[in-house]
Amino acid sequence: MLKFGRGVAKSRWVILVLSLALLLPCILGMAKTRINYDMLTYLPSDMETVKGQDILMDEFGKGAFSFVIAEGMEDRDVAKLKTEIEAVDHVDTVLWYDSYMDLSVPKEILPDSIYEKFNSGDTTLLAVFFNTSTSADETMDAVRQIRSLTGKQAYVSGLSALVTDLKAICEKEEPIYVTIAVCCALAAMPSDLLPCERGACSALPADQESNVTGRFSFAYMSAILTSLPSRADK
Repeated sequence: MLKFGRGVAKSRWVILVLSLALLLPCILGMAKTRINYDMLTYLPSDMETVKGQDILMDEFGKGAFSFVIAEGMEDRDVAKLKTEIEAVDHVDTVLWYDSYMDLSVPKEILPDSIYEKFNSGDTTLLAVFFNTSTSADETMDAVRQIRSLTGKQAYVSGLSALVTDLKAICEKEEPIYVTIAVCCALAAMPSDLLPCERGACSALPADQESNVTGRFSFAYMSAILTSLPSRADK
């Protein structure tokens, strides 16, 4: 194992150049590989959930749906927001109060059992239906576009919004976990695989040579960790 470590140390520049050369196809492959977040595609086709999704798509032209909760907005502003959401790609239908009644008709005339279905205090609810499946890329793009329209006075909820948030969190935190995994792998690497200090181990007995190598391993890892840029440096 020590001979292998010394061979790696002697050929370190060759290994470094080869590793950098292999990074290029890895980066291209990663960029071209699409991550599928549509959980329904992983389920058997005979499951009730998948069957229901197929029926919605084939017979009604609707797959996913989300709820938009508008807070502290006037009815005319909510109606304008509804029109803007309807113009988003892959949005099939947006249902709200003005889908059934004119805004000149006060909502307060409705029975409480109906009024409270889509109103609570100064908050009102809009139902948005998409013509794509729950976790399709087009649906997630539409959710992001709706959020850009609603601003801070409205919130988008539902399974499609949840999948969109999950994808954003995974893509944001992936580099952090990869860095942690690499550091843990280096920390767990046997000390015999790491190069000994030049000329320091060659004249030592086997037991002392192992101790020196172990100390060098610790110093080697410390140098790597301290060289990593901190968040404050970015």
